[in-house]
Amino acid sequence: MPKREILEDLEVLEPRISPLGDIEDLLDESEGDVEVLKNGAGSESADSPGEEFGEETVEEGERMDVDPSDKASPDRRDSS
Repeated sequence: MPKREILEDLEVLEPRISPLGDIEDLLDESEGDVEVLKNGAGSESADSPGEEFGEETVEEGERMDVDPSDKASPDRRDSS
């Protein structure tokens, strides 16, 4: 059986047409979307990664307070 491309070239089969449109047009649009995000014109409410999900991120230079007595010792393992 010959490849579909060959049959399309011989006009035995009609070219497939996507209901979404031309693939090159879709790719051009998606590249434009990426450029918008790189330029910072995206959502202003999401200033740091994860913020759009309600997660807080630690800024560089900020320090997290850790209680040294909370360190898990080998004999304090979770039994589940």
